[in-house]
Amino acid sequence: MKNKQKREAFSKPCRSRRKEAQTSRKAETPHVVSYSFERASRVFFAFFLVGASLLAFTNTSDAAAKNGNPLPDHAVVKSVTGTAMHAAGIGGEWNPIKVGLALRPGATIRTARASQVVLHLGKNESAIRINENSTFVIQQLTYQETDKGVVTQTELEVKKGSIVGNVKKLSAASSYQVKTPNSVAGIRGTEFYVEDSGTVHVLSGLVTVSVSVTLPNGTKVEKQVTVGAGQSLTFPASGVLNQAIIDSLAPTPTPAAVQTQLATAVTQVVAAAQVTVVETFTAASPAQSENANKETGFKVDNPKIEVISK
Repeated sequence: MKNKQKREAFSKPCRSRRKEAQTSRKAETPHVVSYSFERASRVFFAFFLVGASLLAFTNTSDAAAKNGNPLPDHAVVKSVTGTAMHAAGIGGEWNPIKVGLALRPGATIRTARASQVVLHLGKNESAIRINENSTFVIQQLTYQETDKGVVTQTELEVKKGSIVGNVKKLSAASSYQVKTPNSVAGIRGTEFYVEDSGTVHVLSGLVTVSVSVTLPNGTKVEKQVTVGAGQSLTFPASGVLNQAIIDSLAPTPTPAAVQTQLATAVTQVVAAAQVTVVETFTAASPAQSENANKETGFKVDNPKIEVISK
């Protein structure tokens, strides 16, 4: 009997303590739930703000493009063979080009011997291959959405070397120009080749070449020549022009061997431009090597930057 009384006496405080603990936990539970709900609400609100900001930015950009304000576009590197470098603008640091790199207007690309770079130029859906030993500049690349389609303004420059291009049919208000030291080639839905001397080969479509040169005597000479499919306009390789050369500029039939080479090159360019890549706007890491490449004048780490194939 005494033992039973002792056990009851001992168990009563235990039951009392358990009831107090349960009461305490019940009292705390609403605070925990409240805290968890508050935290979840904050996270949801943060995501909502980010999403709303992105949507607002997209809508603003689209509205700007549709309200008569051209927007900047960009080119994407689709393939790189050999050694190629790029700089963001005049005086910019030279960095290796990598597949997927997005290049904005002002970017300059240099290729070394036995090297090539293929670009896809944004909204105008054109593809360009920068051939070996070339210096190429994206001067302008904009687009504007209108009721009659997308209007693009493209201005490229071949300072040295040559390019091969495939340009889809553009809207009437669009402009696509390739500049050289001696000329400006107006492209309209064309497969073409342009080199720094001004020479043009046209596989399909039309290219209008405008020449404007100031002669040593101060006389400014201008001429415009339309080059059609299967035709070429040839300039002196030296790039030096005089009155007689300019007067003699006229389209001539493209040699069969050149047409075959150009057709093969265009097919390769189009195939490379269709490859899906991951775009990045982050500049490539600067080259660490101090060994200057005498042929191109820029520094390189590795003669094989990156190669992509189908």
